[in-house]
Amino acid sequence: MSQVKKAMAFLCTLLLSGVLAIVPNSSAGAIFGSICESATECISLGNNKYHSVQTDGSFGSNNTYDVPNMWYAVRDRLQYSFTDQTNVQAYFDQSDPYPDVRVADYDWGNTNWLGATYCPSNNTGTGGNHPDRWCRGQLIKFNAYYYWVNTVMQDWTVRHHVACHELGHTLGLRHNYYVGADGTISCMHTLLDARLLRSGEIGELNAHYP
Repeated sequence: MSQVKKAMAFLCTLLLSGVLAIVPNSSAGAIFGSICESATECISLGNNKYHSVQTDGSFGSNNTYDVPNMWYAVRDRLQYSFTDQTNVQAYFDQSDPYPDVRVADYDWGNTNWLGATYCPSNNTGTGGNHPDRWCRGQLIKFNAYYYWVNTVMQDWTVRHHVACHELGHTLGLRHNYYVGADGTISCMHTLLDARLLRSGEIGELNAHYP
């Protein structure tokens, strides 16, 4: 837990490509929907409920420019946070020529973000208009600096929270700052202490991806 407090202390708040928080409240209408502030600061939707994810290079290895065990965190969150909780069928598929999401890890330095998600210029398709704009070929970047230098991502809970959080962005989930009466939060909160979605987010995903 000390690693979590360390992350909070210097505002490693899972910035979306540098954006601290683009959704200020937790109402149902505010926690879902595409939104962009620039070409590389976007939350996009998937184009259907089948959400294939593909890893780049040596993703999740013990190399000092990767995040060790991140592959397992992404795999588990695809299953337990999305496929098991919602209508979305989320899975790894290295053979898909047009994956919905690519995941990469590298040491991008002291950026103040552990993970970043956006629709890159080399995407394989976009459509619709905000708040329903979708992107195929979204990119999630996990920053190995925060495993090897800062070390916050050596914490299992943090890795799983970041994985759930960034995958949620690829389906249109925005930040959700709601805290339940029992103190529980969603993985879409910017505190690094949750691995699952809340009922409102599940409802939004099920409504959009029937």
